[in-house]
Amino acid sequence: MHDPPKSALWQQSWLAAKRMTGQYLPPVLPAVALITMPFLPFVNTPGLWLGLPRMMVWAAAWSLALVPALRWSQRLMERAEPDSRR
Repeated sequence: MHDPPKSALWQQSWLAAKRMTGQYLPPVLPAVALITMPFLPFVNTPGLWLGLPRMMVWAAAWSLALVPALRWSQRLMERAEPDSRR
């Protein structure tokens, strides 16, 4: 009826994995936006945004958004392990 106590090593690894998933979340939205680009009807139709094809503007905007998201993710990783920088 009661689960056996879990080892400290298992608990540490679980907490580390839980912390690590948050580090990889910032670039998920730009990546999903780029992957789904051909399937979005408002992007994959003839027409221009800012004088350029819609898909080109969409890809450029999300590619530019990916850079700060990756930097944010890197900063979260550095904060999680401050000794690994040096």
